[in-house]
Amino acid sequence: MAVEVVTMGRNPHKGVLDRETTSDRQIVENALDRVRMLWPADRVFATLSGGERQRVLAARALTHPASSGGWLSCSAWRARSCRTR
Repeated sequence: MAVEVVTMGRNPHKGVLDRETTSDRQIVENALDRVRMLWPADRVFATLSGGERQRVLAARALTHPASSGGWLSCSAWRARSCRTR
């Protein structure tokens, strides 16, 4: 099911024996809503079109909390230092 693929995005934020919480379900639902995939969420992932699969994988990425952006500032520094003047 597509919703299970998105729910797997929560696994790194849980312990080995932790169960899915109400908060996890809400995060997954919000992510699916943001990519407009709430209605086909109960379909088997393999039966989705290529674009629908991409949207499901984007929803999975949205289940991760935002990081501090350290890698972004590093990338910005690298881009500035590599610029030719």
